Amino acid sequence: MFQKIDRWCCIFYAVLGLACVSIPGQTQAQSAPELSRGLVLLTEEQAKKLHLTEEEAQNLWLMSEEIGNLWQPGGMDKSITGSGPRIVFRNPSIVAQGDQIPLIETTVPFDLHIVFESAGGTVVDMNTLKIMVKKGFLPSVEYTEELSPYVTGTTLRAESVKIPTGRFRIQLEIADQSQNKTILVSNWIIHD
Repeated sequence: MFQKIDRWCCIFYAVLGLACVSIPGQTQAQSAPELSRGLVLLTEEQAKKLHLTEEEAQNLWLMSEEIGNLWQPGGMDKSITGSGPRIVFRNPSIVAQGDQIPLIETTVPFDLHIVFESAGGTVVDMNTLKIMVKKGFLPSVEYTEELSPYVTGTTLRAESVKIPTGRFRIQLEIADQSQNKTILVSNWIIHD
């Protein structure tokens, strides 16, 4: 019971910009996430708001404002912008790309394994990592904080990740220590 209260207090104080204080008597091990139980990224309610139809998934202008402003017809790749670190999906893997937004199709639960590789020799700054589920400019839900316990070095690895079935757009952002930034937008189809 105190774990839930402590977590919500931390979220509440973080929103207010205040320090998070642990409940007396609770150890650090008790407040750390249970990594072995899996990770639920979207609630059913969030999934309903962020679910994409097939038509929406192909609409480039439902990406983000930043991607929309950078992409020029006939110009750069529509799904990846920037000269920052490379974002490499080890699992699940990209099943289709070509001139379309990368497509990742998987079943739940799935293991998530993403590696962020240096491009040009500059060290990857994992503090700049942002992971969002998006539907156009709004609404979007950021999951960086929830996924941060699963980051080791320049690798994000979580087992038994659960997302409600459907089609979603996930955007990852990462920069290196020279502020070179990469944004990768991908469509995900989640099956039971």
